[in-house]
Amino acid sequence: MEYLESLDKIDKLKTKINILADIDEKVFILLGAGASKSSGCSLFIDIANKVKEKYNLKADNNNHSIMKAFQDYLKNVNDEYERYAMLHSYFEGKELSLGYYCLAELIYKGYFNGKVMTLNIDILLEQSFQSLGLLYPKDFTVLIPEYHKEEKIKKSLEFKESRIPPHIKIIKLHGDLYAPIFMLRPGETFESLPYIKSFLEQSLNNHVIIIGYSMSFSDFDIAKCFEKNREKNIWYVNQDKPMDNSFAIMVTPKIKTKNRPK
Repeated sequence: MEYLESLDKIDKLKTKINILADIDEKVFILLGAGASKSSGCSLFIDIANKVKEKYNLKADNNNHSIMKAFQDYLKNVNDEYERYAMLHSYFEGKELSLGYYCLAELIYKGYFNGKVMTLNIDILLEQSFQSLGLLYPKDFTVLIPEYHKEEKIKKSLEFKESRIPPHIKIIKLHGDLYAPIFMLRPGETFESLPYIKSFLEQSLNNHVIIIGYSMSFSDFDIAKCFEKNREKNIWYVNQDKPMDNSFAIMVTPKIKTKNRPK
């Protein structure tokens, strides 16, 4: 029954997707951990809670305090392979959800901008493209700051001609489980990477769809890249409503859409 309800909701979403097709400028995607939760991956707050219990970290009984304790603990885990050993079980061996298949197809068909920003360190998005028969690196590529050379990333992000592959670019802002590169602490995402910050500021102040991300108690550096007085649209897709104190509420603009003829 849940499967049928999911299909029904996705079918109804087609009318909303058609609105995006009416916009001359392509919509950028910011993909959060909620997108992978339905595939069985853990949210970082859940990981933080488990690490807190395992290592007896001192923290108050609230998400902000627990995340801070977790991030402070990570400061002392400088070896990337130690971080991999700590995190891999929360992300490996997961099955693609229906949502990932649908998202990959919509991106492939050109409904969205081909530059997909993700905060996830798993490889589910890559697997979803492969499920459509797309090949790496001909049809899509993965860009990981501090793993790939700055010049390679800059050139790939600035390149606009879509007739030359790869057509789809995945920018992994928090790193990748198998690199292994992890940029999880506050400021790590672009503290030393101003070209990534510049790309984010430009991208997130266009039309953007935020998928599976609450923007509630972490990633303040990401939230700062949104302009408060913006004229472009933000679409928010998540199983939960944005929290009252979240940046998703703070940056939401006046939504202007036009109806497509039936």
